[in-house]
Amino acid sequence: MRSDPDAVRDAMMAKSDDELRLVVTVNRADYQEAAIRAARAELHRRGVDSVGSDAAAEAQQRVEAKRLKEMSSRWIYIYAGLIALFATLGLIQAGSSVIQRGVLTPGLALAASMAGLHITTAIGLFMRHRWAWNLNWLCLAGWVLVSVWEFSHLGGIAGVIGGTIFGGIWSVPNALYFKKRRHMFAGTPTVGAEGDRG
Repeated sequence: MRSDPDAVRDAMMAKSDDELRLVVTVNRADYQEAAIRAARAELHRRGVDSVGSDAAAEAQQRVEAKRLKEMSSRWIYIYAGLIALFATLGLIQAGSSVIQRGVLTPGLALAASMAGLHITTAIGLFMRHRWAWNLNWLCLAGWVLVSVWEFSHLGGIAGVIGGTIFGGIWSVPNALYFKKRRHMFAGTPTVGAEGDRG
């Protein structure tokens, strides 16, 4: 069985130079003395001498930037999964309505088309294709239009306002999110590429 000093040393060996700098400087209060000594020893072993306040501040900025970048790209996958799920549920609902009624109404045909568009877009977004980024704008607009259609039972202007608000709650934040991340989508798939990891 490994002793605690070995576990602490191994934990510090697994950290990046920037993370080690933070252990011995900015985040020092969060660690026990044994961990701080192990971090110093690992920095010394790697030949990293600069642990001054400027280097620590830069290290903290790099670690924070990496964390924010990972978080910012994570929503792309969650979003793609959600629109694929919503689209699949829409297809199931449209299919069951066709089976019950025995006829495909224009509304059901529109719902099925939107579901197909969303599934195609979800796959493309996951693969980081530019065409999917472009199609996503149609999906977001479609979400508002479908919401207005769903709220039409309220009648008149109330249905339009209610549907626009409901659809906007989903579409506006996602439109802002994707507008800022156009650079993440190329003409070729990048899943698993180095640029996708951080």
